[in-house]
Amino acid sequence: HQMPCAMACEEDWLAAGYGLAAVLLVFYFLCEGGLCHRSHTTESLYLSLVLLLVYVTSASWSYANDGETSIYRLRQLMRLMLLFHILRFYVFPRAQPRFHGEDNAWAPAKLWMPAPTKYAKEKAQELQDLMDEVLEVSYEDGSNAGQYLAPALFLILMLEDVLLAYSKIMDAMEIPILVLVIWMHLYSCYFAVSRFRQWSICRSAIHDLLVDLLDGRASDVLQHVLANISIGTLVELASWSTLDELIRRALAEDLLCTTSKAILISALQTKGLRWKTRVRSAVCNLILSCSGSELTMLKNLIDGSGTYHNLYKLIYTDISSRACRQEVLAHLIEEGTRSRVELGRAVDVKVLSDVDDTLQSSGGRFPAGCDRHFPKHVVYPGFLRLVQVLDRGWTPERPSCNLVFLSARPHLYKDVSEEKSFRLFRGLIDAGRMHSFPTLLPGRMKPGLFALSTFTCLRAKAWQWVGNVKYTTYLRYRDLYREYDYVFLGDNGQGDLLAGQQMLAEQRQRIGGDATDCSMRQVASKAQEPPYMVGASVFQITAPKNSVASFGSSSVEHLWSVDPEASGSCTSEPIKVRTVEPSISNQSFASPDVFPRILCVLIRQVKPEKKSLRYKKWPSSGMSEEQGLLVPHQTYVGAALTLHRQMPSLVSVHDLAGIAEVAVEEFDAARWAKERWGARWLPAERALRKDLEEAACVLRAASLPEPPRLRTFAELMQAEGWKRSRVNLLRGGGRTLPRRSSKLSQVSSVSTDVSPSAHPSAA
Repeated sequence: HQMPCAMACEEDWLAAGYGLAAVLLVFYFLCEGGLCHRSHTTESLYLSLVLLLVYVTSASWSYANDGETSIYRLRQLMRLMLLFHILRFYVFPRAQPRFHGEDNAWAPAKLWMPAPTKYAKEKAQELQDLMDEVLEVSYEDGSNAGQYLAPALFLILMLEDVLLAYSKIMDAMEIPILVLVIWMHLYSCYFAVSRFRQWSICRSAIHDLLVDLLDGRASDVLQHVLANISIGTLVELASWSTLDELIRRALAEDLLCTTSKAILISALQTKGLRWKTRVRSAVCNLILSCSGSELTMLKNLIDGSGTYHNLYKLIYTDISSRACRQEVLAHLIEEGTRSRVELGRAVDVKVLSDVDDTLQSSGGRFPAGCDRHFPKHVVYPGFLRLVQVLDRGWTPERPSCNLVFLSARPHLYKDVSEEKSFRLFRGLIDAGRMHSFPTLLPGRMKPGLFALSTFTCLRAKAWQWVGNVKYTTYLRYRDLYREYDYVFLGDNGQGDLLAGQQMLAEQRQRIGGDATDCSMRQVASKAQEPPYMVGASVFQITAPKNSVASFGSSSVEHLWSVDPEASGSCTSEPIKVRTVEPSISNQSFASPDVFPRILCVLIRQVKPEKKSLRYKKWPSSGMSEEQGLLVPHQTYVGAALTLHRQMPSLVSVHDLAGIAEVAVEEFDAARWAKERWGARWLPAERALRKDLEEAACVLRAASLPEPPRLRTFAELMQAEGWKRSRVNLLRGGGRTLPRRSSKLSQVSSVSTDVSPSAHPSAA
């Protein structure tokens, strides 16, 4: 009678221990902003406690069932080895990447750093050696410690079978296994104590070295040290008193350049600042210390990290203090507006774009998109060249991050959902197709789940909340970059058309006059008293009455009329912040083009107009589509053609020729890679051929060479060069294809070999 009761209690203990561990893990992954994510060290300690809970629960249950036997101790030894390996490599601080990486927008910033002296190189190496000593990077056993774990566990498992088969060997191995278990416990404690002791010694040495650099007041030495060591690792190893003294004294004595400030902000954001008041204050002080063009450069450097950490996340998520956020937002808005006023125009253009069915095809796979004209994961021909043309101020020597993707995919946990998009971006950059590393602004969980659960009943209306979230994201992002103008690219498959029309409606209501008056040329010159917005707070900046021309209303009916109540309902989660008065004089706002503008909204048509979600009816007659800011298109050659006709300063005739040529090459490369798509290429082929013919007329009028002739799929398959390249690839002969971009270059060379006359720019 007592045996079943004892077994039931043991099972209850096992279920309680594992259940508590499961609850702690669910809380860890769902509450990303909780206290358990205060820093990397806090996360590691939290997960260590969960692992220890599982270990104690399992050890207790095994002891109650197996007793003091050799099998029990052998299993405990295996668990200890695994637990020790996990704690060694995941609890203690790990090396973080350096600021200047090859897969982000920070690499050009290194060229701006001053030439290092011998003393600066020695100090940087000395500091890096101190950090490597703690991380065991320089020790051979630190890099190869994990390679012996798998063989050892395999031998122990084999030994377990031997002990079960031979009872005499089990009795003989009882004491040696007990000694090994005790030794593993003692060695784990010794290793942890020695590592923490070494960590403490390293902290003192790092503090003395940084204080010595600050006392020397050599800005070039300090800037070189910050740029050439892993500051993320330094933030993990050094104490906060050291970092606080470094930031406070460096700012007071003006020892930091813009790149150095961006390096420190990026490292502190990666470590975590949501629950740390002093860290938030340090980040705010670094941002507030910049102004004008220096602040613009700082914001672009923060956005160009190549990870999910960006300026938008820093301001609206990581800085949890409302007062601190209001102060930083007011500074960003004031300095951004001041830059526009002093320059007399926008600093540059930020290109906002969707990912699925805009950058690349979803293949009609729900819920990513609905475009079935292209195979899945094919980058649309001409898109990357068009966004490079729209990013007018980009140069390889200048750090910039003007390409921003607004994704409907929600943020889950850290970079779980964003990493898929970043892998795509890195591949395009490595192939030389994307000109700059972009920023990614993810969606939210609730709108995405609502759209997925109600799409069967509501169809296109299910994406209304997603479109409203994109519109809200645009408003918040615009407050961070008031010195820029904007271009939005999307599709009419989900909520992009709704978001784009809300952007235009808000702009028309702010500028005043009729929506049909707001053509592309007029948007660049029209100016009325723009409302100065901070989140959901709006106030009017008064300018002299005679400083702004009045515009009459048009007789054509409004296409994007806005109801004030409907406009307010678009923001599902407005940021409630206080109204911030700028310190710029009212006379400064008499200058035109003070407020950020939406230059155009390019909507790719992937589904019939009647089935698309829109803010107001998409006009099919009455006013020509080229006269408005909303540009529907089926190919990016057609979009570039419309932009050239309406705004030649944005897309010149030479830009149009380049976009058309690249679109033909990329379309051939896509057909080469997706040969099995077969006859399904015909609709996309007809649409691209139509726009190429119209572009050819414009190029002929400008006395420029016509774009390459777009061959049919059958002609492409029958080309001699095409067949030769395919045979060489299948046989393994000829040249190799080391990267994905080689397909594009191979198709280009095939086109040149087959018909040189059809390629005017082949020479």
